Amino acid sequence: AVGRIGKPHGVRGWVTVSVTTDEPERRFATGATVLLGDSPQVIAESRLAPRVVVRFAQCTDRGDAELLRG
Repeated sequence: AVGRIGKPHGVRGWVTVSVTTDEPERRFATGATVLLGDSPQVIAESRLAPRVVVRFAQCTDRGDAELLRG
């Protein structure tokens, strides 16, 4: 596990992430793939400071982001 998805951040599909990896800059880099359950998700964008927020390529709005929570 590299992190836990928290609440949505904004209305464009961004989510907050509670990081559990020691290499967040590598694990959450643009283009990296992470597994959410059994589903691979590609990271479209990420911001690592002051907290980690990520937008997945398949997640386009706040409703999609809510479904990823947890």
